[in-house]
Amino acid sequence: MSLEGTNLLEATSYTTYGFIHLPKGTALTIDGGSDGDGVLYGYKYSQGAGIGGGTNEAGGALTIESGHIFIKGSKTGPLIGGDAGMTASTVGIKNDDVTIAGGEVVLINKATGQGIGGGNKSADCAGTVYITGGNVTTITDFTGAAIGGDLIWTGGSFKMIKTGNAIWQDRTTSYQSRVAVVGAMRFDTAVRLLEKADYFEVYVDDELYYTGGLHRYYYNESSVTAENFAIATPESTYNTIHGSGSYYDTNLYFMLSHDSAHTLVVNGEKFIVTPNATGGWDYERVVPTGEPGSGDIDGDGLVTMSDITQLVRVILELDAPTDGQTLAVDMDDDGRLTMADVVLVIHKLLGI
Repeated sequence: MSLEGTNLLEATSYTTYGFIHLPKGTALTIDGGSDGDGVLYGYKYSQGAGIGGGTNEAGGALTIESGHIFIKGSKTGPLIGGDAGMTASTVGIKNDDVTIAGGEVVLINKATGQGIGGGNKSADCAGTVYITGGNVTTITDFTGAAIGGDLIWTGGSFKMIKTGNAIWQDRTTSYQSRVAVVGAMRFDTAVRLLEKADYFEVYVDDELYYTGGLHRYYYNESSVTAENFAIATPESTYNTIHGSGSYYDTNLYFMLSHDSAHTLVVNGEKFIVTPNATGGWDYERVVPTGEPGSGDIDGDGLVTMSDITQLVRVILELDAPTDGQTLAVDMDDDGRLTMADVVLVIHKLLGI
């Protein structure tokens, strides 16, 4: 299914199917259409899944490749998956796999079912969820779970928010210790980027891991139309479905194995992230520098006024240089950074 423009699908009957019927044994791939930016708003008030099986029916295989997909739902069925019922749980019937490979997916679930998985009477029927790319956000309220079944997360940014009695995932919460946070602005607990960014290209251990923007959020307060599914920009506040509080989120969230250090390159900036004893991560920015005596303190391959300004800040003790930066601008090789080095860098800039 290719999405062109903005589309709205609703399932308002409690006992019937969701807005896209996808029973077990069938398969559906959704993409964002010719430009990759097609939009699907889905709302479900049903016992069945929003996308997947109906009442007492397991769900089929779903792949999301691109586009912008926003689903909000309530009642017992999941947003994506199937509510196969209690009998199915006892005999081991599972939903087919769900794969998110790209695009933007926002799931708001105020129900006893799961965001992706099974219903309240068939949580064990959830299949495997693969997140290999894209930007995924789940907001879960009441007693539901964000993800059911097994979660295999190898790419993309995935943010889970829960309120009320909801849980992160039916099978495990250990994913939290393996998530590395990359900040779009300056945060004490996140990677510190030099410049604010709205678009990211991220490599993890030299492999492309994520391309895209930040997490966005939407809400619906009353009637269901495309107009009142308001999308908040990353800089604005958004309301969670429990109706209280305002939140900002300018981070991305990446799953990394916690048994070794990793190299992240975020929009050209390099970081080393190392697992710590508390289950989190320590971040260290790798500061590029020029060759010793080059005058290139910022490592961009050029000697410019930026290098002079940064050197002066170091001399005034406003910034602390790395050893490589010190060597790059210790022009007279006396082991100290002084105004004499500033003069020599200016000479280099002017070609004197």
